[in-house]
Amino acid sequence: VDASPSTTPEEESEEAAAPVTETTPAVEEEATPAAEAETSGPSPEEVKRNKSVVDLVLKSAVQKVDAELGALMGEFVATADCRLQMLTKEKFFFDQPRDTLILSHMDVSGDQEGKAYLITEAKDATYLGGTLIMLPEDEIQASIDAGEFDGEAADAYGEIANILAGVVSTTFESKHPKKYHFVRKETESVQPTMVDPNGDEPFPPGDYYVCSFGLTVGEKELGQMDFVFPAEVLGISPASLETPKPKASTGPGAAQVDATATRATGGADAVDASAGSGSGAGVDTVDAAAGGSASTDVKPKTPAILIVSDAGDQGTFFKDSLGTLGYETVVCGFQDDLKALLSQYQVVLIYLLMSQVNEQGFAAAIKIQSAASPMPPMVAGGPEWTRSTVLRAVRYGVQDILITPAAAEEVLEKAQGQLQQKAAG
Repeated sequence: VDASPSTTPEEESEEAAAPVTETTPAVEEEATPAAEAETSGPSPEEVKRNKSVVDLVLKSAVQKVDAELGALMGEFVATADCRLQMLTKEKFFFDQPRDTLILSHMDVSGDQEGKAYLITEAKDATYLGGTLIMLPEDEIQASIDAGEFDGEAADAYGEIANILAGVVSTTFESKHPKKYHFVRKETESVQPTMVDPNGDEPFPPGDYYVCSFGLTVGEKELGQMDFVFPAEVLGISPASLETPKPKASTGPGAAQVDATATRATGGADAVDASAGSGSGAGVDTVDAAAGGSASTDVKPKTPAILIVSDAGDQGTFFKDSLGTLGYETVVCGFQDDLKALLSQYQVVLIYLLMSQVNEQGFAAAIKIQSAASPMPPMVAGGPEWTRSTVLRAVRYGVQDILITPAAAEEVLEKAQGQLQQKAAG
């Protein structure tokens, strides 16, 4: 009787300890996959470096809007107050309420696929489109007052959206290690107060990286314009930017470690970047530094005339007609990689040949404008021209018009005239 109480606590102690011994390996086995998951994919540091590259690309693209949009519109254009920030769909539409918006969808392709968006207020889109097609100021204002966004002014704004999508594409192509291509698609009118934060229209809920900037055209200061990118398309979603917190510690330094981790992630969601028309020096410095180790023995480019054509055999006819000028003549189509050709040759003149003077031809002119820097003289050829189409061509960088089919002498004469003007400065 006396021995029974003395042995029972030991047995109970052994029985109580047994479950702990059995569950310890299970905890370790469960923790191993989690640790492996944390190391798969890019690290938070890599994601933050990518975010720095994206910030550089977007600020550089905004700086290019001045020149590209100014050349298209024939007006002084300046951007200001560039700001980059991570926003949810709800915050974008409701934190800073705006009147009716014009939203242009952009397809994203390349190493990442998805959607992006160009957004501005309807009154500014109407003003930009009306200014591009040279409508009288009072007519533009009447459309704005009536809340109208349609007709030729809406079509013209579509061309402006094309240019801006092209600016983003070319800047990503030249400054981001991954391939991104942006193509403007349909445009729609959106009333922000009617947007469902949880619905899929005009785009689904989620985290978006927003590049906002102000725009001045001539002497008129317009409102805010936004490039809106799904964060995961750019590889900078908030979750991927979070630095994993260290495991809980009961040591004396635990509070200090937690505080350090909090400070390290505190500024990840928003970046303020003032990018006016004169803020490009820092971008150039980065590019120069990156290329510092490159060889200085660069071969000069071959001077060439570029013929961009969808007009069948006319491309070959124009090439033969220009043979006496002594330049290499290159013929390509509307869908070819114009940027590659323009970087391969020292292009002194461009002939844009259209089988029909239509939107496809004007889109090619916009593509040329976006790819060329600096822009060489351009002559547009097509079978039928009206006053309206001539004005549009001039807006898109065309210096001279040629009615086709044309004689070889006319083709040569137009080219000589443009080359002489270029030589004269």
